[in-house]
Amino acid sequence: MKNKDKTFIWSDGWWIEGNDAWFVGGMSNILFCLNLNTNECKTAVHIPDTKPNVFRLNPNCVKYDSYIICFPGLGECIWIYNLENQKFSYININNPDKVQLLFEIQKYGDKIFAVSEGWNKVIEVDVKQKEIEYYVVSERDCFAKSIFVNNVVYSLSAVENKVYQFNLDTKKVEEIIIPKADEELYTICFDGEKFWLSGYKKKIYVWNKETDTLTIIDKFPDDFGIYNFTGDADIVLDCEKEEYG
Repeated sequence: MKNKDKTFIWSDGWWIEGNDAWFVGGMSNILFCLNLNTNECKTAVHIPDTKPNVFRLNPNCVKYDSYIICFPGLGECIWIYNLENQKFSYININNPDKVQLLFEIQKYGDKIFAVSEGWNKVIEVDVKQKEIEYYVVSERDCFAKSIFVNNVVYSLSAVENKVYQFNLDTKKVEEIIIPKADEELYTICFDGEKFWLSGYKKKIYVWNKETDTLTIIDKFPDDFGIYNFTGDADIVLDCEKEEYG
């Protein structure tokens, strides 16, 4: 999808439902709905935030019933677009440290849960009541990355080889030390059976939570390394380095 001057409209978190993709323009703060079959824009409406700098103000969105909920990045509130009356409302979000919010979002039951890098809490959003509950997971730590698996949020500690497990039903927190991972971890994904994690070293950790076992992958092809994909460059920068920073 492009602007009238043919420049690409870039964005962050899309919400795809059927043939429709909802997203917010990263440089415009406009909420779009793109038909993926026809490649035509069905909706384009400006989010009425008053901040002069619109860069990544509300980069993530999710559809819930007849609402599109736009979560802030550098903004200060959650914007809610009502598809029936085509009007916006908002919920202020408590972010006193002005952390740039990079949300992972999950619909669960009749609520929406979200967790951000750089934060230490999980939020529960009641769209119809326009209320937010904040659940502090750690008083001393913050998150590097998080994922939702069924009714649990798994969040990586930003300072040690630890995973926080937050149960969406009970709101209980469990702390799990990843055995033998001797570094800070930064990425996490789940394949349906095992978690795959990595940090700043040339290693991949495969963690089976049920058996509490860890497999470390540290043997890679010779051409595995850091590449530069910007512009016309297509060269290997470094395949020898064992730790990145």
